[in-house]
Amino acid sequence: MKIKKLLASVLVICIAAASLSFPSSAADGLYLDSDTAIVMIPGLSMNSVFVRDKSGVCLSDTKLFFNQNAVQKALPSLVGSLFMSSIFNIDIGLSKSVANAVGGILPGFDKKNTTSPAVFDKPLSEYNVNDYYYFSYYVDLSSFNETLSRTYLYNYDDMGSIRTAADGLNDFIQDVVVGRGGYSNVILCPISLGSSVAALFLDLYPESHSLIKKIIFMVAAADGTDIIGELLTKDLTIISSPEALAETLFEYIRLPKAAEKIVRFLFGLFINDRNFDTLCDAVLFGINDSIATTAIWALCPLSYYPEARRAYLMRGCDDEKRAEIDRLMEARQNLKSNLDSIVGNGGKVFTLSGYGLPLDQFFDSEWLRGAALVSSDTIVPTYSSSLGATTASLGQAFESGYVSTDPVCTDPCHNHISPDRLVDASTCMFPETSWFFRGVTHAGFGCSRKALELVKSLACDNGITDIHSDAAFPQFIF
Repeated sequence: MKIKKLLASVLVICIAAASLSFPSSAADGLYLDSDTAIVMIPGLSMNSVFVRDKSGVCLSDTKLFFNQNAVQKALPSLVGSLFMSSIFNIDIGLSKSVANAVGGILPGFDKKNTTSPAVFDKPLSEYNVNDYYYFSYYVDLSSFNETLSRTYLYNYDDMGSIRTAADGLNDFIQDVVVGRGGYSNVILCPISLGSSVAALFLDLYPESHSLIKKIIFMVAAADGTDIIGELLTKDLTIISSPEALAETLFEYIRLPKAAEKIVRFLFGLFINDRNFDTLCDAVLFGINDSIATTAIWALCPLSYYPEARRAYLMRGCDDEKRAEIDRLMEARQNLKSNLDSIVGNGGKVFTLSGYGLPLDQFFDSEWLRGAALVSSDTIVPTYSSSLGATTASLGQAFESGYVSTDPVCTDPCHNHISPDRLVDASTCMFPETSWFFRGVTHAGFGCSRKALELVKSLACDNGITDIHSDAAFPQFIF
């Protein structure tokens, strides 16, 4: 993996973190049983996380911050190892220099520092003004006015350890929702990356299945996204040359004019196409060794994982981190059996997905190659968010005589092919409780009044139960 891929990963994170705002529902007369609470599991960058140094001093309330001063301090070591490595076309201290520098430049990801999510151990109705509006920036909490006293947000380190987040979710449900709140049933609402936390939680704590009344997956990255899979396994061309790398660096890192001229001169003198990939790999392995996070790997689809694992988890990755990522992938493989267990206990599973949009809306389609034809909500492929739908390639439709090759629903009276012949929902894990919104983006999902009316109705006890319940909410919504 190369630095161009890392920069793209950061860009993907920023795009995926776009706000999901939830407008008020117009539905009337819906109710939630008094023994039931809603627990929302936010996606990337929707959580409040404090970063502290080894002395306990708080550096920031978000992991996504960049220490500009640390760049200049790290430059002598980085430049020296960079150009020694470029001359001999091998890693001569570069990965080590990068690993040492990353902690200062990105303190939120430094293993030497500690991160601690803010604790919100009460329902939304008891939040103070600052906390309420912090989350309202991402989720318009007014949509839950009727149930604020029974709606909780599970706040976790969404750019840290997914295992820690899953363990924390179990503690949160047992201690806060059940123990302190006194609720005996829980409705889980995982959003985007939150689905990975939910999947691992369900696999680690099977005793929790009897508590789960419903799971409503909202634009879930249940099997990651091809964007990350392609970044981890392909020789991509987001930054294809030393010149392009220099331009990207100077776009994000401001140096004094004299220093910038020197660095540009050295780039042109020493770095060429022959050694560019070697240098990029050294930088990546240095970063991989210094960043304590498994969130990016939680977005790697299962189909890409074996190749990505061989490339990047067998070198520059400690055994504990590798084992955690392996365990996450195992949980993803077990998701169907865990959801079946919940259904067997009387629970319900719902999915809401976007479709019909390219993954490369924000990128040059060349580097996504085959994945550029995958139907998606621009960030998460429809097959991932819907738990297994089959989709036609972008720009094409299923032929008129199309027949599903591996349907879950085999009822001849049920037609799960979309009217535009772009989606076959019969292959979803739960075809009868999966909805699709054409042209709705990942970030825009939370701004779709129709989608949020459906979410609210699904959560309530006298609301919609499947795709046949209400003609206003057919399986495919345009």
